[in-house]
Parts: sequence; structure tokens; C-alpha cells
Amino acid sequence: MTLSKSDGLKMRSLLASGFLGIAVVALVPASTFQGVAWAQEDGGHDDGGGHDDGGGRDGGGKGGGEGGGKRGKPNPPEEPRVLITEGDKTAERTSRRRADTAKYIRLELGTARTSAGDANWLPPGYPSDPQVFFDLGLDASAMAAFGVGHDYGNGWRAEISLNLFGTSDFEGPWSFTVPDTAGPHADVSGSIRSVALMASGYRDFDSVGAVTPFLTAGLGIAHNSMDEWTRINPDAGRTRRSFEGGSNTSLAWLIGAGLSWDVGPVLGSAPAKLDLTWRYFDLGSVRGGTEPLPGSGVGGNPVEALNFDVTDHVITVGLRIPF
Repeated sequence: MTLSKSDGLKMRSLLASGFLGIAVVALVPASTFQGVAWAQEDGGHDDGGGHDDGGGRDGGGKGGGEGGGKRGKPNPPEEPRVLITEGDKTAERTSRRRADTAKYIRLELGTARTSAGDANWLPPGYPSDPQVFFDLGLDASAMAAFGVGHDYGNGWRAEISLNLFGTSDFEGPWSFTVPDTAGPHADVSGSIRSVALMASGYRDFDSVGAVTPFLTAGLGIAHNSMDEWTRINPDAGRTRRSFEGGSNTSLAWLIGAGLSWDVGPVLGSAPAKLDLTWRYFDLGSVRGGTEPLPGSGVGGNPVEALNFDVTDHVITVGLRIPF
């Protein structure tokens, strides 16, 4: 068949248009068509077609419906659901209970071994008579304490406590004089007791089995009292002369260490702790009076009454009860 010149031009135009269309299709990303397809499927009915049957007969409906439903745009991921178990609720209640029971009271009983440092007096004849120093021995006494504290949960505790020291009797001979003067000189006897209000810090360390070791240090004030005291001098005209008591308040401090054990609830509390503690107390000084008691005769008043520094080694058993 012979084509005319105009027919040849039309044929070439059609071929050029076809090649151009193929090139455009090749250059456009496939995602563009997928996006269009998703848009069409999302815009249709649930079964993927324009009508209930998908726009065609059984084949079109099924194909459109199933294809639109299965191959449509994926749903966004759902947020994960956090399930609160009964164990979580129990842990939360336990945590709140611990926060509520960080405060505690401490009841403590023990024994104190008291020592006297630099015990001396200035007799009525001072300075003609020398200052006399004594080597005093003191009896052990009972000790009790009541404290209120706070456990911070990080190994540190803070506490305020009232410490009561029972009566301790003392007696001792003279040991030396200043200036050095030949004796004999008077001996002395009497008794003392102390009360100390202390603010203390505690450091709890990691437990070793069921035992938790700790250290403590504190600062406070002590009120020390001396009952009537007696000067004893066999070479004097009156062997014994007694003087009124006295008291004074001093700065006090302590250091100590101990061990604690969990002992379970006490009267419905959170688990309580049993403490075994050693402490060293420096309670300052104590001083007697200078007025002779009635019936002690004459001989003058001491220039300075018997006085000495008070220290105690204390061992106690205590119970810490949270509240």
C-alpha cells in the first residue's frame, strides 16, 4: 500500500507521541502511582469499589473488595498498652509505705562506764596550800535514751536524742599537787549524774547477711550535777568535811559504732530494727559547791570546789520503731 506524504507525517507523529508517553511513564516514580491507588482505594467503599459490589460483577466485587481491603494504605501503629499488674500495685503501696515510715523513734537501755579527768580542787588555804589533784574511780551506772530520727533512704540518718545517765559514785586519793608539796593531802568522795541532749548523724553501710553496720557522731549539750561531796583528811583536826553539791552545763559530743538487725513489725509498724551500739561521750565538766554542809565545822570554804571532766563509754541495746 502506498502512503501519501500527509499520511506519513501522521504516522511519524503517532510514533513520536507513543515513545514520549513511554519515556514519561519511565521517568515518573512508581510511588506516585501507588499514592494515587491508595487515594482511590481510601476514597472508595470498604470493599474497594464504587458500589457495594466493587463496580463489577462477582469477580470485580471480590477483587475490588478484597484488594482494596488487603492492599490499602496500612493503618498507623497503635500505642503500646501498659498493663498494671497486682504486683506493680503492691510495689507502689510498699514504696509509699516506706516513704511514710522514714521517721522513727528509738528506745535504748545500757550501761555507762564513767571516767574523771583532771579532778582537782583549790583548798581553803590556797595559794599557801597547793592545788590538789585526785585519782578518782567511778562506779558504772545505767543509761537510757529516747530519740526521734529520720532515715533518708540513702544510707544516712539524722536523730535528736535525750540521754539519761544514772548516778555514779566516786572516790579517790590525792595523786599530786601543783606546786609539788609533800603530803599527805585530802582524799575526796561523792556522786554525779548527767543528762545530755544530742543531735547525731548516722551512716549505714551495706548489709552483711542480716547485719547492717553503722557509724555515728553527734554534738549537743550536757547538764552535769554533783551531789554533796566530802573531803577526807585523817591528819586534819576534823577528818571529814562535806560541801554542798553543784551543777553546770557544758558542750558535749559523741562518736560511736554499732550493728543493727531487722526484727519485723512492732505493734503494726513497718519492720523495726534492733541496734547494738557503742558510744564515747564527752560530757564536759562537773563542779561541786563550796559551802560547807551544816555540822561540817569551820575551816574555811574551798577557793575552788572539786571539779573534773566527765567522759563515758556506753554500750546499749536499742529498738528503732518506724512511724
